Amino acid sequence: MGLSAEEAEACLKGGTYQKEVDQDWARARAMAVTSVPTFFLGEDRLVGAQPYDVLARFIREHGVMRRGTEG
Repeated sequence: MGLSAEEAEACLKGGTYQKEVDQDWARARAMAVTSVPTFFLGEDRLVGAQPYDVLARFIREHGVMRRGTEG
C-alpha cells in the first residue's frame, strides 16, 4: 500500500501532485494554519501536538461523544 521510494521520487521530480499540494497549502493559509497538527472543532482550534488528556478535553468540551455512547 502507498508509494514505493522510486514512485515517490518520480512524483516529486515530475510534479505529479503539484496542483493538489498547492491547493492544500492555499487552504491551510486561508484557515490560518500555522502548525501541524491543528485540530478544528467549530470555530475553535487546538494547535500542535498535545497530550492525550488535552485533546480529549478539547473534544469533550465540544460535545463530541465516544462511539456507542450516544443517547
